[in-house]
Amino acid sequence: MSQEFANDKLLSRTHNIRWIHVGTDFDGRTPEDDAYTHVDPSEKGGLHAHGTAMLSLVAGNTLGIAKRANVVIVRMPRRSRTGGNHSPEDFLDGLQAISDDIADHPSGDGVSAMVLIAQGYPREVFGRKNRHGATEVVGGVWIYDDFGWMTRCKTLLSSLATYSKALVIPAAGNINALVPIWPAAFARKTETNPLEDMLVVGGVSNDGTKVTYPINVEAYGIPHVLAPGDEVRVAEGHPTLIEKREAYRLSKGTSDGK
Repeated sequence: MSQEFANDKLLSRTHNIRWIHVGTDFDGRTPEDDAYTHVDPSEKGGLHAHGTAMLSLVAGNTLGIAKRANVVIVRMPRRSRTGGNHSPEDFLDGLQAISDDIADHPSGDGVSAMVLIAQGYPREVFGRKNRHGATEVVGGVWIYDDFGWMTRCKTLLSSLATYSKALVIPAAGNINALVPIWPAAFARKTETNPLEDMLVVGGVSNDGTKVTYPINVEAYGIPHVLAPGDEVRVAEGHPTLIEKREAYRLSKGTSDGK
């Protein structure tokens, strides 16, 4: 991981970090690294080290605002050599793993955990595909196969808030996003039985001119709060870049997207 966590000088609380692996990587391993980086450390390709960036803002020894937090990293599987590509089903397994872990590590009264979900899915991800790989359209309406995923996701999130006493904090989407993403969208005012206990966070640009859902924020009722969402200093998670002493970089998008 980044020097923000791995370097002895920068991190003195390694005992405060635990790992939960959701399944195994494409090669059968369960390494303690950022799944969004290339499997070969010598390769610079792949995606941004998303998880490392987000974690550095929470608990990084230099950048973190909660340096003494007990951190549980829920690592999604690396489904390809270039990194990332975990499925929506992997995401649900991650939520289940969080619920199980909270049950195994009770914290007494009050909020048991703060669950940061810096990821989301637009509904188009669940569009039914025809034999040509295109989304099926009937009478001008897209056909979705999302009922099972949406139902289980909402149930897991509701259980985290109600029974596990966790504060769930999903990201609303990238700056200037017009389309809602799930699970944050479960908190919309327009949702049937909205999940009102979630705290949905959106992004705002440094100059204040761009925000998440700039047109629909009143109708949706989310995001509840805005936070700096672009060109924020974050920790680098790519091993090769770290070796070159490029320990930090500027984030790309609300939760460090591409």
